[in-house]
Amino acid sequence: SLVLRAQHRCMKPDEESHVLINVRASSVSPFDVVKCRGVGVTKEMLPYTPGQVVVGTIEALGSEVKLPFQIGDRVVGFVGQGGNA
Repeated sequence: SLVLRAQHRCMKPDEESHVLINVRASSVSPFDVVKCRGVGVTKEMLPYTPGQVVVGTIEALGSEVKLPFQIGDRVVGFVGQGGNA
């Protein structure tokens, strides 16, 4: 069966060019459901975590980030996979 479990972790950007988003909502699309069943998943994609789109607020910015955003700004992002992580 497919089970998603919520876990909370204290995090910071792992690279100077990353943005940390406090995710308030994420997607589960038909594409995610198919991938969770193993269809079209390669070894490089494992473990597959669904969630292509995330919505939230910026918590931290790496020192090399040159975007017109500030901590606390609301954002939406396409992350490809892992938005539900």
